[in-house]
Amino acid sequence: MSNDIRNQFIVEENVSAHQAEGMAQRVLKFGRITKSGVVIIDDKSLSKLDQLKLCLVVRYIAHSLNPEISEQVRPSELTIPLGQRLEAVGSTLSVLSKEGFVKKQGHGRYVVSTHKIDQFLNYLEGIDK
Repeated sequence: MSNDIRNQFIVEENVSAHQAEGMAQRVLKFGRITKSGVVIIDDKSLSKLDQLKLCLVVRYIAHSLNPEISEQVRPSELTIPLGQRLEAVGSTLSVLSKEGFVKKQGHGRYVVSTHKIDQFLNYLEGIDK
């Protein structure tokens, strides 16, 4: 197999800055993030589950655009944006981990599975229409 074909077929898991900008544009109708990494949910009509997923996606996109913002999220960082108790957030993250929407990285740190982002954004945009 030539290197050209290999490089086209096997790609990096991380998104490029251009792709991140496109995803950020799509997410703007639903939420944003502060410079310190706190997610702001603008669309409160989303279910709590979708709000949690949105928080994970927003942090990942923000990290792709600004590496100073961690892509990893701790349950304690989500209690205020979601208005939920720590136990509820942690329990939901565990379920999302088992379903493959997030990956657990170390003790109590979660990152969205990159291959799930586009599908989730398509779902959100379907709700929005």
